Amino acid sequence: MFAWQPQAAAGPFHNPFDGTRRVTLDTADAAAIGAEVVTGPKAQLATLSDQPSGCCAYVWGRPTHPAHRGDALIQWCVQQVREGTLPRLTELVGTFVLLIDDRRERRVHCIGDAMGIAPWFLGRHAGRWVGGTNIWPIQRAGLAGKAVNYDAVGSWLYYGYNLTDGSLLQDYRRLTAGTVTTAVGDVFSETTYAHLTPGDASPPREQIVDTIFEQITQAFDQFTDGLETASLALSGGYDSRILAALASKKKGMKTQAFLVRDTDHEAAIVSRIAQTVGLPLHVIPTDGSRWNIFAEPFHSLPDGLPITHR
Repeated sequence: MFAWQPQAAAGPFHNPFDGTRRVTLDTADAAAIGAEVVTGPKAQLATLSDQPSGCCAYVWGRPTHPAHRGDALIQWCVQQVREGTLPRLTELVGTFVLLIDDRRERRVHCIGDAMGIAPWFLGRHAGRWVGGTNIWPIQRAGLAGKAVNYDAVGSWLYYGYNLTDGSLLQDYRRLTAGTVTTAVGDVFSETTYAHLTPGDASPPREQIVDTIFEQITQAFDQFTDGLETASLALSGGYDSRILAALASKKKGMKTQAFLVRDTDHEAAIVSRIAQTVGLPLHVIPTDGSRWNIFAEPFHSLPDGLPITHR
């Protein structure tokens, strides 16, 4: 997903991003569009035109809430932002980016998930703000300068990963986890809604295990609510094991498991797990080299810096 501030009197709509489609919503009133939004053909995007408030909302990813679903969930998010009750956004579970184009107030809000897992990069170019889930398409669209962020590059060279809040390009920084970033004209402001409280409490190991299990189970139930079919990557590790067990017990949901087989030993473990929980297993064979699984062993992370698939 990509969004940008339209220029005044820009004429007919022009989409600078190849392979995307316009999803910008229309409203009943004559309020000016604050954000043009486009998305790829396979992107998971939900939209809502909230007529009472005049807000248009775009959700990339899959946020869930214990009490709200579908349009009601998006309306709830819009309400929290407009009323300033931002800490309630911590009730959301999942990875997502939410854009709210408040056209009557002439402001655009960008909200990322509490952990900052879903990427969203925001910057200024030619007098307008631009945002997107990936840096390179923004650069190819001519909406970024050529200046390099050497702090991010230095972090990547030293650690093998970008540990800064920036990107490869100096013009764009990543949305801070657990914040609402608001753009009014050419001014940005950030408000934190998810505050992490440090401490040195050490609960018993049994309590930690029980709490983690409860949280995983609750999140799994919310994410799979209403799903009739599901595909699960089963590696044999503890994370995929517990998901496989939960999926096998989910009533009304048909689940199939997949394994990309690197070794016979790994395949034997996964086969036993799938058989134990009663999931059909599909094995995708390889030549034993993880390097050869991919046609191109290198790719770019959303921040524009390279990484190997290994």
